[in-house]
Amino acid sequence: MPTADDLYNAIEENDLDEVKRIYADETGLTLTDSHPYSVPLYQAAELGHTEIVRYLLEKCDLFVDDGDDTTWYSPLMAACENGYLEIAKLLLTHGAKKNHQYEKEDDECNQEQGYPLTLAVDGGHTEIIRLLLEYGADAECEKYSYDGSYNSRETPLMLALRSNSVEIAEILITNGADCCAECLIDGEAHTPLSYYIARAELDRVQWLLDRGADPHCLAEVDEMGKVSALMYAVYMGITSKKKVEERYEIVTLLTKSGIDLTGRFDGYDFETLPDLVLESGNELYLKLFGLQNIKMKIEEYEQYEQQEHSLIPGFLELKIGSQVSPTFKVILDGYTLVWQVFDPEYTLQDTKQLSVTDRDWERFWMLCDMAGIWYWQESHKGPDIPDGKSWTVHICYRGKEAHASGFNAFPVDEDYPECDGYTPLFRKLLRAVNDLLHGLPFE
Repeated sequence: MPTADDLYNAIEENDLDEVKRIYADETGLTLTDSHPYSVPLYQAAELGHTEIVRYLLEKCDLFVDDGDDTTWYSPLMAACENGYLEIAKLLLTHGAKKNHQYEKEDDECNQEQGYPLTLAVDGGHTEIIRLLLEYGADAECEKYSYDGSYNSRETPLMLALRSNSVEIAEILITNGADCCAECLIDGEAHTPLSYYIARAELDRVQWLLDRGADPHCLAEVDEMGKVSALMYAVYMGITSKKKVEERYEIVTLLTKSGIDLTGRFDGYDFETLPDLVLESGNELYLKLFGLQNIKMKIEEYEQYEQQEHSLIPGFLELKIGSQVSPTFKVILDGYTLVWQVFDPEYTLQDTKQLSVTDRDWERFWMLCDMAGIWYWQESHKGPDIPDGKSWTVHICYRGKEAHASGFNAFPVDEDYPECDGYTPLFRKLLRAVNDLLHGLPFE
């Protein structure tokens, strides 16, 4: 009585006669510990023994997709991976699943999922790829992989392009592969077009455009969200410091397909392509998009706004202290903020000059408005005690003025008519000044 070991040895040695003898034995096949179940078709396909595969398919009534039950690796996958064209034909003729998925994971937690077509593309087996597509294999099936750090999810077209298999890429596109299909490469979202834009490979971009890639098609790209290839190319061209000339050539090439300015960037200071180009001030891109005149008008308007609506006050002088503690003083000298501290004898101990940004001034004015300094009465008097706080506020800003001073007394509002120490309104002013001084004391 033949055993499973006998069958496996015969297949491994490519001994067709022995395989026939074993199957002709009427006593049947005895399973062994080393082969508790038999998958001879998978073994023959993996080893490339065409005639044994033919015999097993035609004479032995075996299940055509019977393979590795831990990975769902089928005989067809083994043939596609190893480039056995004749075996692949035999299996497909007998109904092998051309869109069957496998899953593999090793001891290092590396994972992989794919299909017969992705295996054939990875192996560069051109004729098998043609065969699979002829039998209806999905040209958009994806290979997923995880290497312990990054996920990748690639279409057959992306696999072919990344391995420089131009002939295979041509075959895939001819059979309906999408040049704008979204993929994931080492954790980065890309389409084939955006992938080569990122690498500033003009020839490959041109190749894709010639084969129908749409530069205005929106897709997930890198961490930018849904953007078109044109938008991504302009962004890369303006922000990248490498391959500047090549990136400009790519943008110029993409604009020959027409310029679509309707796309929007999500989550960025700029919203549209014109916003991005205008904000950058890049002369090459301003000229390419015909935005020079608009840029000039914006600059003129910004100069006007700066002159008429400057955030810097016309005058600012603030002071707080006592006879027994340091006195802090803040004055504006031109565009520079000057902070000073004096001892109780009013001898200067330290001084610093600060550069204040528009954002700093915006926050300062917001807090001043919340404190209501424009409506404070001019004089606030409290008990005459040696350690009482004295303070002054003199500000002129955009036609508004605040002139107030006090000794051991502070502005109050109706909600807090009485308060020990600094009142809430006065605390808001102190907070505004401290923010403006970037943490230097004023108390």
